[in-house]
Amino acid sequence: MSDTTELRRGARTRLKAEVGFRKPREMPYEIRLADLSQNGCQVRLREKVVNGDLLWITLPGIEMQQSWVRWVEGWNAGLEFERPMHPAVYDHLARQLG
Repeated sequence: MSDTTELRRGARTRLKAEVGFRKPREMPYEIRLADLSQNGCQVRLREKVVNGDLLWITLPGIEMQQSWVRWVEGWNAGLEFERPMHPAVYDHLARQLG
């Protein structure tokens, strides 16, 4: 786990789910979601990204989440959502994906 734990704004729920992923000007595909919070998530990627990259994550039942890469460790990355999720939406997704 990254040493960015202290920088987190909220609790995260550990998950193992496939979600949609897309980089600008590229075709979408599925990746593994490792955890989720109202403000972001941790994902397992199949290609390299760097801090500051813009990405989109598609979570079931809600609009695509514009996200920014905030840390990278190997094939894992921490993403921050452009707009935090409403608490009720987060609770629903955590139950659905957990």
